[in-house]
Amino acid sequence: MKSFTDKFSYPRRGIGTICAKLAQGVNIELNSEVTGLNYSKDAINSVIVNGREIECRNLISTIPLANLIKMFHPLKSVTDAAERLSWRDLICIFLIVDRKKATSAHWIYFPGEEVFGRIARAYELEFPDGSS
Repeated sequence: MKSFTDKFSYPRRGIGTICAKLAQGVNIELNSEVTGLNYSKDAINSVIVNGREIECRNLISTIPLANLIKMFHPLKSVTDAAERLSWRDLICIFLIVDRKKATSAHWIYFPGEEVFGRIARAYELEFPDGSS
């Protein structure tokens, strides 16, 4: 089996720690539609979300990159290049297993040429507040 690393680092209290730290003191808009950006030469100044303008100093976006690029109204060659970008989807499937412990491994990886899969025992992960 081929491995891409000999060492693996992981947040002590789980991957949610990264999201929680990023979210501190930040306005997070969930289930919202971004329809526009107001920007200057070197910064995004505000975002149009669900019809209202929200000022910002920094922006973390989950908008598909090609769609985000179009919001800057670039040259056609730039939007054409953005449309040709490739990406990798993430599909999560959650199963509930009616046993105390289905495996002793926290993660089991299934690497392959086309698909890379992982089984994780999420019920044993800890969140930043100590809950699980």
